[in-house]
Amino acid sequence: MSVRVGALLAALLLGACGPSAVGGPSEVTPRVITIGVAPPRTALQVGKAAQFTATVTGSLDKAAIWSVREAGGGSVTGEGLYTAPSSAGVFHLAAASHADPKQIAEAEIIVTSVAPEISVSVDPARVTLVAGETARFHATVTGSSDGAISWSAPDGGTIDSAGLFTAPKAAGTFRVVASAHADPGKTATATVDVSLPSAITVSISPAAFTVQTGAAQALAATVTGTDDTVVSWSLQETGGGTVNVAGIYVAPQIAGIFHIVATSHADPTRTAVAVATVVAAPRSIAIAPATAKVAPGGTIQFQATVNGLNDGQVRYAADGGSFESATGFWRAPPSEGTFHVTAQSVADPTLQATAVVTVTRSTTVTVKIQPNPILLTPGDVAWLVADVTGATDRSVTWSIQEGPGGGTIDQSVSPAQYRSPAIDGIYHIVATSKADPTASDVAIVTSSWNLRDGGGPVAADVHAYAIWWGDPASFPSDEKSAVEAFLGTIGGSSYLTIADQYLRGTKATVSFSSSLIDSSTPGNGAVSFLTQEICGQIAASGQKPDPLGMYFVFTPSVPPDMTVCAFHGSTNCAGTTVLYAFVPSPTNYASCNYVQSLRCNSHSVPTQSVVNYVAHELMEAITDPFGNAWTGPGNEIGDKCNAVFDHCVSLAGAKWQIQEEWSNAAHACVQE
Repeated sequence: MSVRVGALLAALLLGACGPSAVGGPSEVTPRVITIGVAPPRTALQVGKAAQFTATVTGSLDKAAIWSVREAGGGSVTGEGLYTAPSSAGVFHLAAASHADPKQIAEAEIIVTSVAPEISVSVDPARVTLVAGETARFHATVTGSSDGAISWSAPDGGTIDSAGLFTAPKAAGTFRVVASAHADPGKTATATVDVSLPSAITVSISPAAFTVQTGAAQALAATVTGTDDTVVSWSLQETGGGTVNVAGIYVAPQIAGIFHIVATSHADPTRTAVAVATVVAAPRSIAIAPATAKVAPGGTIQFQATVNGLNDGQVRYAADGGSFESATGFWRAPPSEGTFHVTAQSVADPTLQATAVVTVTRSTTVTVKIQPNPILLTPGDVAWLVADVTGATDRSVTWSIQEGPGGGTIDQSVSPAQYRSPAIDGIYHIVATSKADPTASDVAIVTSSWNLRDGGGPVAADVHAYAIWWGDPASFPSDEKSAVEAFLGTIGGSSYLTIADQYLRGTKATVSFSSSLIDSSTPGNGAVSFLTQEICGQIAASGQKPDPLGMYFVFTPSVPPDMTVCAFHGSTNCAGTTVLYAFVPSPTNYASCNYVQSLRCNSHSVPTQSVVNYVAHELMEAITDPFGNAWTGPGNEIGDKCNAVFDHCVSLAGAKWQIQEEWSNAAHACVQE
């Protein structure tokens, strides 16, 4: 029997959203039911049929209700056998869980008037392995309902029927070929670069995990065979979520299988890959406080949280009192009684949560949490105190509105210790009076990796100067010209515009002014005499200190009293405050040399490293010149993305390997 998307599915959905009584106590054991459809996308000729399957998790009832979204879009049996209509078009096959008809998965079907051309794709398209290592390949067939694949490794190595390739014992470049069973002439090829075993190895823990859409997973990378244990994190798939410099992976808002890569800084050919299986998060809504007591005319701030949807907007309604804003600030009516405040999801109106409020003049017990609100880094700790008045028993019970996903709270210690989860978000901590469980308070926690505005000044307009301190012949021969070219072209670039979001309405500008030469030997205590050198060279050149100036000081090598690769700061020269950065050439300090893994240009490694540090310190000086403007976890805009490279940055036609910078807007490290 064929089924259309009409009355049956609509009736099921309406039946699931019927009225429910409010007031009496009840207990409901939540079920997390999900459903998926395979294949998720296919192409058919008009009138042809294809078999689809539905997979239900979270319920013993595995049955699915099949339907076609579009009228005239074909038909489907109760077993998922779809027959295309007589006209071409794009149609959608829906499978609703019989156990929970609100849980629906869809497949896209492209119906053509001619037989669709079969094509094959392989993921990943290229991998790097050590001899004897394995890699799993996945192939997708489009244009045919037969998705079967035949695998082969014509150049060496072996691959099984499930796509698991084992590299040969010799180094070289090898092919993995996937052939469509429906048409063996249709193939796709992946490339495997095999190297001989290295002493350096990289591993990720966990190597495979399942996470809900929008949720986070902390990853740890272990590097052996070298003292340099730094790794850079990246994703194989565009749109596969985000991963920051600390290895915190945040899943995208779509389900699928994605790959997170950790690359050794010491040997960029050494990598490890973790596999993330992202599943759809269950949809839910909660309101806090869930119960409250207030005097007539009193106010309560309600907070609603929507999970499992991109759109977190809610509408508030109540059977008494009034809302003084759309954010849930409610004023009780002048009369006593029991009232109900409801939060309804805008994106899915079937999601509702209701709070019960008792309005009485006899309210004497109050609870107040300190501090409130709370701003934390993901995984950070806050100490909380609840002040109870109106009762002899001043103790409270602590809880987290979002449950385990909202962090943890240890109420066995005083003050109570709250630890935020590893993912950005807004969470709610509830303190409920033990003397009067209707009396409570809610602390709002904002947990974010983003930079925070400390209110200090920023430096939107920078005039860059270069001070070359040391024998000119001792510098790398290409360093001076490279630095001057970089500082002369970064102004107006898309890379520089990353800073604009932190400049409170203005835009960053950078211009290169001049180079100053001091051929004297810096000496072992160069850092100690740095500000003296800056002011002295400004005076020796006959210039006046530039109030918009940033003076970059370069030396031929790293002085012994230097403990970092570069740094920035400020000093006062003849009554004028100027910015500066110290960027010594790492000719004698291998840890500060960045291998040009992207091969953006032909500059020497020390010179390319210096240019990268110039970009790092410049962006930090613009957004946080005095240490009291934009800072956050990982310190400043450059620190949060140190040594994270994605692609070459072009400035006036020249390409540079310069690091990414943290973007609050993207909530990630970016280069443009």
